[in-house]
Amino acid sequence: GLGGGIEGLFIEDEVGTLLEPPEWYTSGGIPDSFFQQHLLDEKTLRVLQLILMNPESLTAEITDRTWDILSNALHMSQEDLKVRVLGNASWKPESTTSVGSYPITLLVTRHHGHYLLKDPSPDSENVSGKFLGVPQGETVSWDGRYQLGVDDAGKDVVYYHVSWAFNGTIYWGWIPNKYLAPEVKHWGSGSSASGEGTFGYGGGTEAWWKYYIGMGAAQNLDLSKLMKELGFEDYDLYANPHKNLCGWLATMEALGIPLEEGFRVLSNLYPEKLQDSHAQANATALELFIQEFSDNGWSAVSKRHMDNLTRSLLQGYKTIALVALDENNHLSTCEEDAKNGHWIRIRGINDTDVTYYDSLSNHEKTVSREVFQQAWESAQYVTGNSSESANLFVEASIE
Repeated sequence: GLGGGIEGLFIEDEVGTLLEPPEWYTSGGIPDSFFQQHLLDEKTLRVLQLILMNPESLTAEITDRTWDILSNALHMSQEDLKVRVLGNASWKPESTTSVGSYPITLLVTRHHGHYLLKDPSPDSENVSGKFLGVPQGETVSWDGRYQLGVDDAGKDVVYYHVSWAFNGTIYWGWIPNKYLAPEVKHWGSGSSASGEGTFGYGGGTEAWWKYYIGMGAAQNLDLSKLMKELGFEDYDLYANPHKNLCGWLATMEALGIPLEEGFRVLSNLYPEKLQDSHAQANATALELFIQEFSDNGWSAVSKRHMDNLTRSLLQGYKTIALVALDENNHLSTCEEDAKNGHWIRIRGINDTDVTYYDSLSNHEKTVSREVFQQAWESAQYVTGNSSESANLFVEASIE
């Protein structure tokens, strides 16, 4: 018997459905799709949601004992079951969650983050004007409270009541569960991560050892090897090495995209640019690439206004800029020295300096505002760059 005040609530078929092992188990393998919503099959999940999310239809109150009985029957922790039933969040099937008793730590998984909403509604405002939202990869704390509602497309969604620490202050708000996932520990790796793939932005050549060719700039990658790893049959058509990946890499770093996922998408958009070792990413191509991952209002900007750029950076907007390099791959400070165009991701700015991510070295660098502005303005003098539709991409319009 199930006990705990819920005896007799299940008809025989429902009990059978609830206790059947999932299809992937009986077929002898873990699901092979890139992401699974959960390891419970759909029928089981629907039964659980019917029971646990509609207590008014039952003859007894849902208690911790109810969760305990069901979690024991399904051989998982009570807290893990709560996350799966209430949240239906995404994580890898080959991973084990690190969730515990409330509060539960969750990661924001949406590529460009999400507002921390005042109310569990798509029409709600952000809880504070001091930040744009909670960025991807940041951790929030879920206190167990949730609210059924709809998302901005009108589809049913569960909102979690979560807190986020920003600049020493704790802010409380709501985020749709589909953009949250438990922290995971991958079996055998001993490491925690919010996603699968090669990141390592800012870690030098060592961080990209898997695809780095072993000489020259850090961005000189073996795309043939990367595509082979992704299962492409025509992997040998891709450049080895490719030496002009700055635009793609700066964008992937800004959006928090692993190398494998970024180049997989690019192989559908611009395979010819990945197969030609000298093909560059122009502004039009970068804009389409950004749109594949982000609906957060990125703008392509053609005017060079340092004050507007500074304001956007101080407001927390992610920014990608086209600058000029001299023949030694240093930022160019005048028209005569401008030899090559180079895309960078600007990470910060203050009264004296600009900090940026540079894929050439795969490191963060800092230069004076004057040097950056000169390199930004000099980009228009590089052959071919004068016709570019934009020299800057930013998460909001600044023109």
